[in-house]
Amino acid sequence: MKSKEQWIRIGVDAVAAVACALSAVFTLADVHSPVRSGLSALAIVLGTGWAATGWIRVRDVAFAATVAIATGVSVICFYALVFVEMGWWHPVRSIGALLIAAAAVNAAATIVDLKRRRAA
Repeated sequence: MKSKEQWIRIGVDAVAAVACALSAVFTLADVHSPVRSGLSALAIVLGTGWAATGWIRVRDVAFAATVAIATGVSVICFYALVFVEMGWWHPVRSIGALLIAAAAVNAAATIVDLKRRRAA
């Protein structure tokens, strides 16, 4: 992987981690703001999608983004379906937990990719 591609991947990992973490804080703190809805939509789809697919080494940026978006939509639909079927659908806490998990996975990916960058 080229140096520029590594830095792009590290940047996406870090932005996804921060977006998911901020969105989780806004969601769990019940902050009412126009920023919350946009950030939450972005973090839920892109953040969870990148957390699930970031380990796949796709070189084409458009294809990687498409896979992350499709996976993010699928993850949130599956997640909601499971909680609704269980009869335990509490959107604020459920989405907060999903965003915390996605933030943790993306933060770990940032660290792993930084270590790979240093080793190369």
